[in-house]
Amino acid sequence: MKFITTFALAVISTVYGKTLALPLEARDSCQYNYLPQLWSISQHQPTSSNGPQTSVVDVNQDIGRKDLIVSFQNIPQGSWGCNLQFDYKPGHGAYVWGIGDPQVINVYAINGNLPTQPTWDNITPLTGSLVGTFQFPTGTALNEPKLVWINSLVCQSTLNYRLAVANTDRVKGGVYDTDDAGSGLRISHNC
Repeated sequence: MKFITTFALAVISTVYGKTLALPLEARDSCQYNYLPQLWSISQHQPTSSNGPQTSVVDVNQDIGRKDLIVSFQNIPQGSWGCNLQFDYKPGHGAYVWGIGDPQVINVYAINGNLPTQPTWDNITPLTGSLVGTFQFPTGTALNEPKLVWINSLVCQSTLNYRLAVANTDRVKGGVYDTDDAGSGLRISHNC
């Protein structure tokens, strides 16, 4: 019996030792897609489009709603574990203005391909289900970096979303930020 126990422990320790010696997968080496294409669309001017551009995140409700169309393109084929995130970093002139919690932002999926120039009128029929809601930093939180996870998604080469103020019945105000190659809206994948 002592031989069997000793033999079993020797086998287990050998296998365990070899398992630890195997190279680890790069689980902590996420890839990121920053700087999505952005279009501003306005309920007040339903046939106008402002974009594409890559830097200004401006979502508000004042004289009608002003939503933001976000398109992440060129996500590598075979990517897995896509996450939509807002990687906030201070120092980009971000602000929240108005009343009624304008910092609460809804994110909707866009079904199908985007029109060449998205407008309020041609995006509304393509707007799909709510995929997430997030809180834009406010007050002293604007002085601290913050990573906001919005939702996990199935990876595709292009992912399109519509951002809108969440509480449209009581909000007059909005959020503003400037994205760059290391902060703002992003897709993380292969984590």
